[in-house]
Amino acid sequence: MRFFILLFCIGLALRIYPSFHHIVFPYDQARDALMFQDMVNRTHLPLLGPVTDIPGVHHGPLFYLLMIPLYALSNSDPWLPVFFLMLVNLSTMIPLYFFTKEVFHDKRVTIITLVLFIVSYEMISYSKWISNPVLAVPLFATFLLLLWRVWKTQKKQVFWLGLVFGLLVQSEIVLAYLLFPCYVILSKGRVHIKQWLLFHLGVGVGILPYLVAELKYHFQAINALIHFLGSTAQKNPLVFFTTFRHGISILSTLVRNNLFGLPPISALLTFAIITVLCFFAVRKTIPSWKPALHFLYGMLACGVGVLMFGKSPEIFFFAGFGSILLIIAAVFLVVMMKEKQWEFAAFITCIILASQIALTVEQARAGNAYIQAQKGVLFDQRLQVLDAIYTRVSSDTPFTISVFGTPYGVRTSWAYYFSYYSSHQAVILPKWYGYTVNGFIGDDILPHVDAPARVHIAVYEPEFSIAPQYKDEFTAYQNAHTTLVERFTLNNHTIEIRKPK
Repeated sequence: MRFFILLFCIGLALRIYPSFHHIVFPYDQARDALMFQDMVNRTHLPLLGPVTDIPGVHHGPLFYLLMIPLYALSNSDPWLPVFFLMLVNLSTMIPLYFFTKEVFHDKRVTIITLVLFIVSYEMISYSKWISNPVLAVPLFATFLLLLWRVWKTQKKQVFWLGLVFGLLVQSEIVLAYLLFPCYVILSKGRVHIKQWLLFHLGVGVGILPYLVAELKYHFQAINALIHFLGSTAQKNPLVFFTTFRHGISILSTLVRNNLFGLPPISALLTFAIITVLCFFAVRKTIPSWKPALHFLYGMLACGVGVLMFGKSPEIFFFAGFGSILLIIAAVFLVVMMKEKQWEFAAFITCIILASQIALTVEQARAGNAYIQAQKGVLFDQRLQVLDAIYTRVSSDTPFTISVFGTPYGVRTSWAYYFSYYSSHQAVILPKWYGYTVNGFIGDDILPHVDAPARVHIAVYEPEFSIAPQYKDEFTAYQNAHTTLVERFTLNNHTIEIRKPK
């Protein structure tokens, strides 16, 4: 128990480093924070969760239901939700402990797996990302444990297996492909109707909000998914090849960020070699572990199967799969120990630990994050931009702001940043001047005006997915109505202090 507590404390310290505010916080997180605040004010609980990139399809509301009270308690400060997600992430150690203990009956496999987990750059990064897929990390480890138990004749666990699967789908709807291994395991041996009913009852409880939403919204998500799968089936085979190639790149990154801090392809090849060596070494040294390896390899194969849908995969489609990589690596190291290859096992262990810790420190110092669409969107980086603005604008001076960023013309992100900053620093809020898209949450925080104030600020976010001509139009508009006084760059943002003509 003392060792477990020590690992927990080390893991928590690595996740807090360098601060609670060193987190990815672009549009999605700002939108959610404002939305949670609105839900608290209106005492409204959501039936649907975050949107997906398939129109009409949402994730489940589980993530929202957990975040709403945390944002309410912290007065919309993200530090408490982040701390909670760190604890949720570290709770993955519990199912990993029981899985490795029940499957391998060797303390060394358990200890090494847990040590690798707490230093994994991917696991550390997921704990600091306020988004729905992070819940899949502990849920996936629990899913592995229950699936193994059901496979090993503990059929009474089928309800809980179905429930955890349903919660996994709520956290990341793409993980519905994990239904396939469930059906394979349930079909093993004699089929019992009661077990199938209990499993689907558990699934129904886990996805209950989905079922209610489908009835309320006339099967909106089902129709959208049918349309999407139909359009996917008509795609050119070359699209599937491109998708598969992109998926292999993601799997390479997965290995890099869990085990070997090498270039992604090199990391994948290294893991492939270790996997093959582990397979043959287990057959020779510990044949009783063969079913466990087959089980883990089969689960990895299920992850590869998602690449067949023709949809460009994202790294979080495999949320939780890093646990499988860590377990396989731990098994390989223990097998090497059993074959008296102590020096080699120690060498590989040191490489993994050192590379993962170095990767965490390196990325933190560079202002990077694991899931990051553009530079300069860490929360503490945005606060530094606001610090720089308010050092040039006195706290009681009215000013206007224009932002060239993503989504272009939407005030939501900067509405949250300024709202948060003003609540902590007692400064006035600016007005929004220039191109704007109405109808988004946060519009009332930065009201639109038709003329620039005596002090006007123009901000250029790090460029991302916006056509270059829009930047030219934005700059031309600023130059037509205001005069540049000062320009400087901070955290990949270009900030201009201007005055009206």
